[in-house]
Amino acid sequence: VSLAKKMPIAFCTGRNLESFVRRGLDKFMAFLKADERDEVLKNVYLLAENGAVGYFYSTDKDDFEEFYCTDWPDSIVSMDKLKKELSEKVREWGELFENAHKAVVVYRTVLYDIDNRDVNEVYELSHKIYEAAVEYLRGIDKDYEEHLHVGDSGIGVLIIPADGDKDAGIRQFAKYLEDKFGTTFGDNIKDIMVTGDRPQKGGNDFYLLNSGIGTAYTVGDLGEGEHPPTPVIDENGDRILNNKGTLHLIKKVLK
Repeated sequence: VSLAKKMPIAFCTGRNLESFVRRGLDKFMAFLKADERDEVLKNVYLLAENGAVGYFYSTDKDDFEEFYCTDWPDSIVSMDKLKKELSEKVREWGELFENAHKAVVVYRTVLYDIDNRDVNEVYELSHKIYEAAVEYLRGIDKDYEEHLHVGDSGIGVLIIPADGDKDAGIRQFAKYLEDKFGTTFGDNIKDIMVTGDRPQKGGNDFYLLNSGIGTAYTVGDLGEGEHPPTPVIDENGDRILNNKGTLHLIKKVLK
């Protein structure tokens, strides 16, 4: 809340709009006082479906409004065909998240609704879905990554238009702010800080944190490639992970 009073912030997530509002925004709103609501919400943006769809919060309409949506690349395979064929290949480990997303395809594990599920087993099932999706797309086009990206979130798998992944979402976010407010962000948008926890190959933050776009930090796995993200560390040089790492960065920005 304190950060959103000072600058625009964007939540970049695999969730769709409805899921983010229900599981994220409602909790965020609980921290707002009535007289600061509009001041904060006008700076809240959502890069949903792993960056494929962008929303800003309209204080006039008291709701999110879409400012971009990425088209599905039918030239490689139609969304309907992919859903039908891949669902058969992964049914032992996962199931299609039906009618919830407009620009991406999402599979969740078969343990999605099990309360006492083993987290490590969920990770294993998610990775099996990921491997099956990659094998399926390679069978269609060995250069499928030019058209579609596959991301393993650890609890499910997203199949995303290549020009609609999280790195593209950051570019769209920057462009929107530039067009609306005349804001500039320097070469490769380095004035935007980005944070995630799954930058490894196949992770759903791979393109967000390894693309060289923005100033990238990881609060989870380590990145790879030419532009890996910087691990978050404390004054003793020890890594700070997950939400504690993100809060550490926010406190540094607010100083």
